Amino acid sequence: MSKDRAADVRVERAAVVAVEHSIITMTDLTVAHPAVDWGIDLLAFQPDPLTVAGVQVKGASSGLTVWQKYATQNVIIAHVLDPLGDDPTVCLFTGAEAWRLPLEYVERGGRATDHDPDGGGTYRWASVTRLLCEILLDRRATPERWNALFQSVTG
Repeated sequence: MSKDRAADVRVERAAVVAVEHSIITMTDLTVAHPAVDWGIDLLAFQPDPLTVAGVQVKGASSGLTVWQKYATQNVIIAHVLDPLGDDPTVCLFTGAEAWRLPLEYVERGGRATDHDPDGGGTYRWASVTRLLCEILLDRRATPERWNALFQSVTG
């Protein structure tokens, strides 16, 4: 969180809207907003039979952070690149996939020497590098990716 709370809120809200738009246009799922923030920004669900997946949204306007706490939760993580831009890009992960991003980053030639996959709680890139952007775009939201992740976290 930066010192400019108003800017942070704009990024966060724009990212949530981008993910909501992605769900609505790419799936047959319905979207709801939790009344209380328990670490889930959106609920994507099918009404019959009722099946619900929590979606944690993270806007990447400069840097990008991944959280270990989501690695063991059945949640979809949506990283949104350029959430305030004209064409934000939604990239989708399970919590475990998101937590493994630094390891994939290193495997593909990047440096993430201070990442501790067994602890530490978070890992943050100060900026979205070209390599990180490539990795994120490999998980760009598509109807197939949304449906596969929804089945993965609800199945």
